[in-house]
Amino acid sequence: MASHDSTDDLAARIRKRLLPGPGRILVALSGGRDSTVLLHALATDSRLRARLIAVHVDHGMQALSADWADHCRALASDLDVSYRGLETMVDDALGEGSEAAARRARYAALASVMKAGDLLLTAHHANDQLETLLLRMLRGSGTRGLAGIREQRPFAAGWLQRPLLPEPAVALEEYARAHGLSWIEDPSNRDPSLDRNYLRRQVLPHLIERWPQAPRQADRLARHLAEDADLLAELAHMDLGSEEPESRLAIARIQDLAPERQSNALRQWLEACTLSVPSRDVVERIRREVLAAAPDARPEVRWAGHSIWRHGGCIRLSRPHAPELPPTPGRWENPVRPLELPRNGRYLLQADASGEVSERLLSAPLEVCYRQGGERFHDGRHHRQLKEWLRVQGFPPGERDRIPLLFAGDDLVAVGETLLDPAWQTAPSEPGYRLVWEWPEQNAD
Repeated sequence: MASHDSTDDLAARIRKRLLPGPGRILVALSGGRDSTVLLHALATDSRLRARLIAVHVDHGMQALSADWADHCRALASDLDVSYRGLETMVDDALGEGSEAAARRARYAALASVMKAGDLLLTAHHANDQLETLLLRMLRGSGTRGLAGIREQRPFAAGWLQRPLLPEPAVALEEYARAHGLSWIEDPSNRDPSLDRNYLRRQVLPHLIERWPQAPRQADRLARHLAEDADLLAELAHMDLGSEEPESRLAIARIQDLAPERQSNALRQWLEACTLSVPSRDVVERIRREVLAAAPDARPEVRWAGHSIWRHGGCIRLSRPHAPELPPTPGRWENPVRPLELPRNGRYLLQADASGEVSERLLSAPLEVCYRQGGERFHDGRHHRQLKEWLRVQGFPPGERDRIPLLFAGDDLVAVGETLLDPAWQTAPSEPGYRLVWEWPEQNAD
């Protein structure tokens, strides 16, 4: 059994990896072993404890889900940590499978409670990384897919980080036993029909018995491949130019590139425009049949409801179900009253004691408009591109141009109901407001 000294070293390593910043630290707490270890290791530091919030998302998919929420609430109370319980519905309308749909719903729920500058922590570890790499390899993923689970990335109004990622599962098991922790065992984790469960229970124990360093080596490999994927994205950005990705791409930009660079540029362009990437075969069809077509030809490649074709000197992309865009609202002269958004609901600042928006915003010159391309905002640390934020948050491409953007002068302050710029957060004891975007169906009467 591990000593407290060795498990205390684990806690110290976790705390040392945290991204700097004074904001809140949200821990995604499922109640399982891994997230329990993460929360406990952080809560043992009194300086961090005041910033911690344990956030549990109840999907309602298990008969005991209410009991799990009670367990998580009690755990947070025992550790003297703030607790937030969320409920969400899992909708598999996209046909992605219940596991993927639950993950999407979970992250959407977590994003909804994040404020500017917040840090969201999840408990993925090195064994999860190994599982992910093996699954993606078996599915034929390329460099970007084999980059695996990223240790950190922008998320909602703050950042998502996984400080356990370099640690193997055995280290978490030792910590949990040494500190007498109790946790929930999700019965769905025993279902061998799920690929990840089969890999975890039937394959990895034998692999790790033969190669004990496999989880840590998988994490190292994923980091190397993530660097390669980032370099490929940077190369594509150079080849495509710095303009906001649009539904058309000038062929002259990439027609003289080597075939491999053409494919890389096309892949990055399609991802920026459509949120997901087609298979390698589809990208190659676009390169060979559309990019290389004669100027007067009309070749077309269809993929996942999209249509990609050549028209003159451009490759064009049509998205499915693209609705007519609403007119720009313009100046918000009186922010104490709702601003009507023609064909897009209305926008309002609502007094709320727990609201994060400062009343100073009421006296600022406000304007509400829609995305034109090239918008940037300041998250308290860096300037960031709005297009990348929207992509990371999972907004479908057809919806990105309909979300109201709130500007104070030249500064982008908020997107929809999410405050982006911490400069406009409420100060201690200051009255708060929250942004509300009421969609048309909410106020149609």
